[in-house]
Amino acid sequence: MKGQSIQPLRTCIGCRARRGQSEMARLVLVDDEGGLSVKWDFRRRLAGRGAWLCRGSGECLAAALKKKAFNRAFKVSRPLDLKEVETPQVINTAAT
Repeated sequence: MKGQSIQPLRTCIGCRARRGQSEMARLVLVDDEGGLSVKWDFRRRLAGRGAWLCRGSGECLAAALKKKAFNRAFKVSRPLDLKEVETPQVINTAAT
C-alpha cells in the first residue's frame, strides 16, 4: 500500500455507480440572483455541496433528470435552473 495514492469514491446520481473521482464530473448548486442553478465544476474547485455524474454519460444525466436526483442530491425542494446542465455541448465536454 505504501506509495499508492487512494482516490476518493463518488456515487453517480444517475446510475448510482461508485467510481473514482477522476471518472466523474462534479456539479454544484449556485445561488444566482435569479434563484438556484446547477453548474458544471470540471476543475472541482467551486465551493458548496457537489453532485456527481459519470463523465460523458448522457444516459446518467437523463436518468438523474428523470428521477429528480438533483433536488435530492442538493437537499432542496425549490425548483432548480438546469439549463447549463442540459446543454448537449457541455455534456460532451464533460468527457474530457
